Amino acid sequence: MKSIKDILINTAYNKLSYKTYVRLNYLLRSKYRNTLNTRNERYENFICHCPKKQGDEKITVVFFCQFPSLWNGLDSIYRAALENKLVNAVLVAIPEKTIHEGYDVTQEIYGENVSYTFLRQKGYEVIDGFNDGDWFDLKTIHPDYVFLPRPYDIHMPEIYRSYTISLYAKVCYIPYGYDLNIWDPKMSYEADFLSSVHAIFAENTFYANMLNETFRMLKWNKKKIFDIGYPRFDLYSKYEKNPSDIKVFIWMPRWTVDSTVEASTFFQYKDSIINYFLKNKDLQLICRPHPLMLRNFESSGLMTHQEVLDFLKFFQENENFHYDEDGDYLKSFMQTDAFISDYSSLLIEEMALNKPVLYTGSIKNFDTYMKNKLDALYVIRDEENLLMMMNCLVNGIDSKREARTEIVSDIMNISDKSIGGKIIHSLICDSRE
Repeated sequence: MKSIKDILINTAYNKLSYKTYVRLNYLLRSKYRNTLNTRNERYENFICHCPKKQGDEKITVVFFCQFPSLWNGLDSIYRAALENKLVNAVLVAIPEKTIHEGYDVTQEIYGENVSYTFLRQKGYEVIDGFNDGDWFDLKTIHPDYVFLPRPYDIHMPEIYRSYTISLYAKVCYIPYGYDLNIWDPKMSYEADFLSSVHAIFAENTFYANMLNETFRMLKWNKKKIFDIGYPRFDLYSKYEKNPSDIKVFIWMPRWTVDSTVEASTFFQYKDSIINYFLKNKDLQLICRPHPLMLRNFESSGLMTHQEVLDFLKFFQENENFHYDEDGDYLKSFMQTDAFISDYSSLLIEEMALNKPVLYTGSIKNFDTYMKNKLDALYVIRDEENLLMMMNCLVNGIDSKREARTEIVSDIMNISDKSIGGKIIHSLICDSRE
């Protein structure tokens, strides 16, 4: 399975060569090819017999939320759907699958439905997808389109997996992170998941072209690839703050120390960052790590359970320290004046806010798109460099402000119509084709 996903990576930063084409044809003769193509054929069979909508006939669009921290990727689309008279928008919240020792997610055990509580608190009308231990039967509402939150079927119950839903509805997918790294497509565009997907809304033209070329070679001809823009940018389109008085920093360490998937610098900089804010009580530090970080560090033996508890207790007891576990990261993003960040799928959003980013991760695997935007970041080399740049910002010295503002303008490419609205419009048009 890994090999066919590698094709997506090759396409992401190289032009497809004849050698790649031969390799892909070889893979297509494999057993895995048969599984993928069978799923795609089932999806195509449904598409061929799917009746077209007529006139003022509504489409029913379902939005799944399994992780509150990922909801911002769909929020503007859902709001646009609510406002459109040709759309019946349905929101379904489901619990996260329990992860067991060794990152075992094969057991069908699910935790508390925190997404349901999260969305209710936002004032949304939402269906509890796992009410009293029973999964909501999606087929009873006859959906036309279904947005799934992530491309990992293994984390979903069988009833909500892409290949199950694609037999009676058109599955839609938006990457839950903005790909900036040559390895990201391997995670964001899972081939086995995409075989059952109808509509993919790529984050930019680069990846839209990659997908079109890959699907052409796979002869998956019914799929729709849209190059409309990244809907999370709707969250920042009217945000104009460009801080000159730096008082609040948000620290965003990564979840793993595995360098093959971009290692966390948590242990490298933890003591220096904490000591800096202990000495500067007039400044505030918000720590918002990847949700899996402390759990992963403890399970892998990098931290003991007591060390995790002590770390969290420290942030509770010190007034200018805050550990952010809110389901919506946007609150902290708006509050902060500057970022201290490892590599993250949220890095492009940090940049979109036009605030200084002290980037502590590696740049060696950045794709061409991101390498052209490095001038927007303060790339941190070591502990001394980090402390120096923090001092500069606190003292009003932001040497990358002008370059950052220009790059952010290019990233956002703001238009009068929201990206979420354009996505809903594209589905309405697709339903009538």
